[in-house]
Amino acid sequence: MSRNERVLDQESGGPSLIGTVPAAIVLHHPDIALLDAQLTALTTGGRRLIFFANGSLHETIETRLAQLENAVILRSPGNVGLGEGLNAVVRQAADEKFEHLLLLDQDQPRCLSRRNHIWRLMIEDA
Repeated sequence: MSRNERVLDQESGGPSLIGTVPAAIVLHHPDIALLDAQLTALTTGGRRLIFFANGSLHETIETRLAQLENAVILRSPGNVGLGEGLNAVVRQAADEKFEHLLLLDQDQPRCLSRRNHIWRLMIEDA
């Protein structure tokens, strides 16, 4: 299966990209238990994970992220804002030739609900 091949959505019977696109989270002092619950949900099926550490992370979070096999952690020494973090994860996904990206909120307990959005990457060469 290619990185962007559509799979059948079991609920609607229509095409879905949920299981085939990378997921990205910008992290800034996240709740450890909530992030751990998100990681548990996201690490099934070999999904590519892209994180942006917007400043330093708690040691427990660093340890948990280091255990992930299919993840990349982008870093900023200080808080550069959510927008810069989102730009960084989008660039990373585009550099890896993904066409879509699932953007998740670090504070959302139901991280794979239908309210999250899959964005088609529209990056033009400058």
